[in-house]
This record gives sequence, structure tokens and C-alpha cells, in this order.
Amino acid sequence: MPIDKGLRIAIIGNMNNAGFVLMRYFRDLGADAYLLPYSTDGCGNLSHFAPEADTWDIDCWKQFVRPLGIPNSSRGLLGNFPYFGSTSLAKLKNNLVSNYDVYIGHGGLSPALFKKMNLKLDVFFPYGAGIEFYGDLEFLERSKSSILRKLTHCSIRRLQAQGIRKTRYCLNAEMSITKDSFDKIGCQFTRLPMPAVYNGDVNSSPRLSQRVSEVIEKLKLFDLSIFSCSRLLWDKNTLVSGAGRNYKSFNKNSDWLFVGLAKFVSENPKARPVVVCVEYGPDVKATKQLIDDLGLRQNVIWLPLLQRKEIILLLQACDIGVGEFIVDPGMLWGGTGWEVLSCSKPFLQSFNFSDASFESEFGYPPPPILDVKSHDDVARHLSAFYRKFTRTNIECKDISNWFKRYNGIGLAKQWLDLLKKGDREI
Repeated sequence: MPIDKGLRIAIIGNMNNAGFVLMRYFRDLGADAYLLPYSTDGCGNLSHFAPEADTWDIDCWKQFVRPLGIPNSSRGLLGNFPYFGSTSLAKLKNNLVSNYDVYIGHGGLSPALFKKMNLKLDVFFPYGAGIEFYGDLEFLERSKSSILRKLTHCSIRRLQAQGIRKTRYCLNAEMSITKDSFDKIGCQFTRLPMPAVYNGDVNSSPRLSQRVSEVIEKLKLFDLSIFSCSRLLWDKNTLVSGAGRNYKSFNKNSDWLFVGLAKFVSENPKARPVVVCVEYGPDVKATKQLIDDLGLRQNVIWLPLLQRKEIILLLQACDIGVGEFIVDPGMLWGGTGWEVLSCSKPFLQSFNFSDASFESEFGYPPPPILDVKSHDDVARHLSAFYRKFTRTNIECKDISNWFKRYNGIGLAKQWLDLLKKGDREI
């Protein structure tokens, strides 16, 4: 169905706060959009993805957040009705049909859930590499743990694939294992990322916590500051237990940052660099041991898990932002990378395309990226940045212009333009 300003848009799911981002951009563009988070969104180890963690002006937006009432889990899809609290599938379906006209599933169980309710998503965008609850590596590994779990996961995979096939538009920007999953399902997709960071709160008033204020003050003692909040995942024992033999698409090679930093320090003895690093991921302990072994303890500031609104402030205060070092053809950067680009910072990241192949896939040029394929690349980029410090303003302007044109509100408008089409063809 074509979309106009009178239609009500339901955005289901809020992993990485991307649903909340999309809702705000849609509203800035005049669309009547609402966020329907799962009951598990923003809870437990995902508390840093709650809407209030992504804005200093939550009072402006909370009226447009309407909890879905079910968890984003196998229990939410296949369990008995008590797992839905007071909401049955029939009640949920009635609520969706009565209150919304357009349905966007931001990953999770939304395709399977809509298949079970005999409804059709207008848009599906997976948040997990390989498509969550279908082909993501951790899901596939968990399915091997017992016969019961294997049967349960098989049922979920089937519903997920059926729901994806029924979806009007599938969007995807990950050309590795996610593309493979779409191919196995037999579903075409539009090569389009999801707006991952909202930068429209221009009149917001940040309220700095003491921990963030102290770190920003400490940065003045160093002449090169690097910020990394990606999940620490690189130890072989962790990788093998988590993803079996498929860990190439799983390995973030987080250790390269610190091995490369050590090499940079040895080659530039007058430099005073610091990495601000977040205690996030299964290999925090191994990373701290590596830092001690490299003699870098004085060059690393550790912080607990942060809210995105704090991450943005720290990125703005640092010189360089770090994404992930997954080396797998077609693998795109994730939310941490979009955060770096949104702040117009030089971006250390493994780039798994050529410039020409990226433009061929997505229809526009890649952003400026400091490509990393080894720890030697980290050292080389840090040295080059350190030696040409005065030129970075020009480079940061290029990043800012790229983000404004190809992401942010510009990308959200592309989503709305896609929804205005009345046909199902891609």
C-alpha cells in the first residue's frame, strides 16, 4: 500500500536503538510513526539500548513509544500464552490492525510473528549477520545443544523464512552471510542500510555524568585519543565455542587495535596516545591481560558499558573512532561504525569491498575509511594521522558531508520513498 502522511507506521523492535532512530527521523519528515519495542528490548544486558539511553530529550519522544508486550525470543513465539503476559496473539493482531497501517520489522522475530498472525510486514531489516532466528551463527550453534532445542529452532527458522518471503520489501546492507541467508530463503532484497544514529537533537542539553566528565578531562593529557566501544571478541577459545568453524564472520579481531597501538608507540616514542575502551564483550579479561603484556596499561582508559548518548559525547571529544576488524568479503560495519561516521571522526575499520564494488552494490561511494586488515594497518594509520594532524579538519568535513548525504535523515527519506511505491517488485 502506498504511504502518505495520514498513515500510521509501526516500527517493531529496537535492537541497537535503530527502531527509535528510524521513528524520530520519520517524524522529522512528517510521517506518523511509532516504535513498538519487544518486552526484552532495553532490558538486562540490552539496557544500554533503551530509548532513554539514546536521547537527552526522552520527554519529547516517549509518547510515540508503545511496547509490543512480547519478548523477542523463541519463548515469545512458541511458548504458551502466559509468556505474552495478558496479550494473546489474537489480541496483539487486533491491536496492530486497529492502530497501524504500515508495519516495519526491525529484525528479531517480526517475520515469524507476522506469519503466525497471518499478517504481512511491509519492510523487514535484519539486525544480525546471517538473519537472526534463521542463519546467524550463534542461533545455529545453540540449536545443536539438545534435540528439543533443535526441533524448536527448526520450527522458528521455518516460520521466519515464510514470514520473510511474504514481506513486501526486505532491506539489507550486509553482503556476506546475511546475503547468503536471503539467497537460501529465496528472497530478493533492496541494498539499503538502516539509519543507525539520530543526530536531530540539535537543541538538546547533555547532562554529563561524572565518569564521562572525568574522561574528557583526562584526554587533555594525551596528544592522540582513540575511542572504541565495539564488543571485544578475538580470543580463539571464545570464537570456537561461540561459532564453531565459522568464526571468520564472527571474529572482530579486537586485539589488533592494541597490538597496533604498541607498535605505534615503539615507532613514535614522543607520542602520548590513549585508547578509551568499553568493557563490553566476552573477551574483556583477555584484552586486559593483552594490554598488560604489551605494557600499555597507562595508554588505556576503561569504562563500563555506556549509553549511546554518552558514547556520542566521548566520540566528539576523541580524535579517532574504531569500528570492528571483521575480515570477511561483503561484511559491512555495524552500529559502532555508524556512530563514528555520525560524529565525523576518522574511522578505523576493516573495509571488505573495493571502492568500485561498494558503489556497484549500493549505488553511492563508500565513506572515507582507514582500512584495517592487520595490526600493522592500525599502527600505520595511527602514525599517518599523528604526523598530519593539521589536515584532519578537511578529512572530517568529507566524512560529515558523506553521512548527511547517504545516511541520517537522507537515508530515512529513502525508506519513506520506498514505502510510497504501490507495487511489491524490488
